[in-house]
Amino acid sequence: VDRAFRLTFGRGPTAEELANGKAAYAQTCAMCHGPTGPGTQMGIALNAGLDSAAIKEKIVKGKINPTDTMPPMGAAYSEAQLDDLAKFVEAGLPQ
Repeated sequence: VDRAFRLTFGRGPTAEELANGKAAYAQTCAMCHGPTGPGTQMGIALNAGLDSAAIKEKIVKGKINPTDTMPPMGAAYSEAQLDDLAKFVEAGLPQ
C-alpha cells in the first residue's frame, strides 16, 4: 500500500507519532539534512519518496550503498522512536 493511499484513507501517522518523529529528527537528523530536510553538504535531501520501512532501514544501517555517507543511527533510538521518525520523514517532514 503506497503512502498516498495510507494518508488518504486514514492509515497515515497519528499527530503524536509525527510530533515524536519531529522531535527525534530535530535532535539528530537536522544537523546533516537541514531543519526541513532540504539537505546540506553533510547529508542528502530527504525527498526520495521512500516508504517508512526503507527509511527505518537506512537510519538503522546507515551506509547501504557504496556511495552512502550516513552513519548507522539505530542505536540512538528506541524502536518506537525509530518508527515515529521514519513515519515523520515518509510524511514529508511536516512542520
